[in-house]
Amino acid sequence: MFRWRSWPRRSRTLHGKRPFRPIGRVILDQAMSRLKPEDRLVITLFELEDRSVREVAELTGWSETRVKVRAFRARQALKRHIGGEDER
Repeated sequence: MFRWRSWPRRSRTLHGKRPFRPIGRVILDQAMSRLKPEDRLVITLFELEDRSVREVAELTGWSETRVKVRAFRARQALKRHIGGEDER
């Protein structure tokens, strides 16, 4: 049986102090933290985990229409927080 060897991962550090995270990830994390919990949930499931509308609806107990509307509004809020669109 073939087994992958578990190689030790080198963590990126900035001047040996704290782990380095790409700036895009930092911006996304900050913007996600400003969303409502339901919006974070739908973005995580639908966009980051690449689940279907039906799967998100089953996991949350929401209707498929509600998932689509919530995802649209969550993306709009995320864009506003990141600065990609002016607030209306």
